[in-house]
Amino acid sequence: MTLVAQISDPHICRRGELLYGIVDSATALRRAVSTVNALNPQPDLVIVSGDLANDGAAEAYDHLIEILDELHRPWLAIPGNHDVPEVAAEVLVDHCFPQDDGGWGPCSGVVDLDGVRIIGLNSVCEGEPSGVLDPRDLEATAVALAGRGDRIAVVVVHHPPVALGLAAMDAMRLDDASARRLGDLVDDHAVDTVLVGHVHRASATGWRGSLLLSCPSPAFSIAMDLDPATPLTVSDEPAAILVHRFIDGVHTAHVHAVGERLSIAVNY
Repeated sequence: MTLVAQISDPHICRRGELLYGIVDSATALRRAVSTVNALNPQPDLVIVSGDLANDGAAEAYDHLIEILDELHRPWLAIPGNHDVPEVAAEVLVDHCFPQDDGGWGPCSGVVDLDGVRIIGLNSVCEGEPSGVLDPRDLEATAVALAGRGDRIAVVVVHHPPVALGLAAMDAMRLDDASARRLGDLVDDHAVDTVLVGHVHRASATGWRGSLLLSCPSPAFSIAMDLDPATPLTVSDEPAAILVHRFIDGVHTAHVHAVGERLSIAVNY
């Protein structure tokens, strides 16, 4: 069995700063870290799927590392639209996906776990909230997928490649050309799952023969409103992480609430 925990969109600020002057995103991330550390058994890897630092400042990445290094298990991260990949690649050098001279661009790469190959992709389009994929990363992804053997294939990218029904967020998803090329790879190579962040809530979508899962944020949620006329609205829904279980070629994902909960053993 292989376990992977996923945290997304922590939006960490410089020490002493609040996100948008309101949200203590550092404390929120520490709660998520404590939740991961309480998992039994412990995950083999923790993935953070973008919007690591709210403004891409080196000081914010230092703050992020301080918090995430409290994890009991290794962690890897990809950038999101609030990040600056060049800064992230330098400061987070020990926590970017391994590249192994595979022709990857900044902050993209691949890691192998028992029975699982996970590809992390940088989808940042400088100066834009929407996403784009580097052609180098798409070529490297094709090679990594073709050479995975009998491992389950998982792709992690911050921006969803398809609309999820939240109009304001759908307007800043992965660009159509990148989504089409990624979708062709997902389809051609029978990718099991695509993991995304960006939308600050959990959802599941069938896409190009794979399951596309979005991860909530510990910092804040985007309100659940499928009216296309609704502007971007946030809510104070309970924070959560995703816990991915891979065993015998089967992937199960659990939405797991952040924080301590009462647990009682019962006969059922």
